[in-house]
Amino acid sequence: MSAPAAPSVVVRATGVGLALVRSMESAAAVTADLVLLLDRPADARARPMIEGLARRHGARVVEAATAGAEGARRNLAVRATRGAAILLLDAGDRVDPRVAEALTARSSGGAAVAAAPIRVTLPFGPAHVVTPPVASAVSLLTHADAVPSAFVLSRRAFDALGGFDEGLDGFTDVDFWVRALDQGGVGVVDAGPLVDRPLALRPPLTRAAADALFRKHARAHEAD
Repeated sequence: MSAPAAPSVVVRATGVGLALVRSMESAAAVTADLVLLLDRPADARARPMIEGLARRHGARVVEAATAGAEGARRNLAVRATRGAAILLLDAGDRVDPRVAEALTARSSGGAAVAAAPIRVTLPFGPAHVVTPPVASAVSLLTHADAVPSAFVLSRRAFDALGGFDEGLDGFTDVDFWVRALDQGGVGVVDAGPLVDRPLALRPPLTRAAADALFRKHARAHEAD
């Protein structure tokens, strides 16, 4: 059996700095189809560095018109890729090519989403490994903060689901994972951490965002 084709890779940048440079170098080692997603239009002073970084790694740059909904930014980036499997990364992530290959194989085998643990590097002290939650609707909804932002998704499932929900103001990845359960499910690979990333705080999520997520998937709770 031949190895699956390399995934497309999206690197999401909220700013420009050394973390982004390292992520682009790491991503370029596993793909020839690399997209750099800017969460908002780039500052004129940063644009020469962004364009130079993209040229160096043969990447295409896409930028959100505004700092709008997370789902809209995810969709913009995925639709700019060409592969059957897409690896989503954040600036600062350094990917393990072997784990990325294992996740791509799971995607090629029918999984809608494939994920692995993430190793979070602390400024002082040992690294902390975060494992994805159990792949069930109730587990995903009740452990939403454990759903990783770095994972591989299937283009087939992405198209079937109509992409990420652009109407949710948070928990967009969690919502996609729950819906993906009916499109091949979530395949968790325990081959080691997919990425090493520096400790960073996630944007605050509101009670309204959580309420919207739970209302959308109320049947999953009612069935449990």
